[in-house]
Amino acid sequence: MVFPTKFEAVPGNKYLSISKVLLALAVNTLISTSTMSEIYKPSPEEGASFSIKPQGNQVLIFADSNDDTPIKTIEIDTENEIKITFDDYNFDGFKDFSAWHTDDGMRTYTIHRVFIYSSIGKKFHEIKPTCSDQFLNLRVDRRKKQLLSMTHSPNGFKACATKSAKR
Repeated sequence: MVFPTKFEAVPGNKYLSISKVLLALAVNTLISTSTMSEIYKPSPEEGASFSIKPQGNQVLIFADSNDDTPIKTIEIDTENEIKITFDDYNFDGFKDFSAWHTDDGMRTYTIHRVFIYSSIGKKFHEIKPTCSDQFLNLRVDRRKKQLLSMTHSPNGFKACATKSAKR
C-alpha cells in the first residue's frame, strides 16, 4: 500500500479524515496535560487571598503567603483530572469554588464538590446537595438562587435543587 505524502481535500479521502482525528487527539492531550498543575489564586473579598492547586487526587488550599504548607487538603475520590471552577454558589457576593471531575466510568457526567467562602473566619466550607452526597452535572440557577444537579434513584436519575444558606 502506498501512502500519500500530501493530503488534499478530496471528498472521500480517508487519509485526510484519519489525520484530522489524530490532530484532534494530539491537541486534546496537550490541553488536558497543560491544566493539570495550574495554580488558581482567587480573592473572594478584600484582604483575603488564597492559592488553590489540584494535585493528583487532592486539592490543596494555601494562604496567600510564602508558606508551602497547605491550610486545607481536600481528598477527591477519582483517578481523573481534577478541575477548578469559580462561581458564587451561595449567592452572597463572594467567590466560591467547585472541584470537579468526570465520572471514572464512561465519563458521561461531572461530579462536583462545592466549597463556599465564609467571610467569618475567612475559610472555605463544603456544602452538600439536599438530595445526595455529591453534585452530578452541577448547574447554577441564578434566577431562583439554587444549585441544580442530578441524583441516582432506583429508576435512573432525578433532578435535585439545592438552596444554599449564606455563611
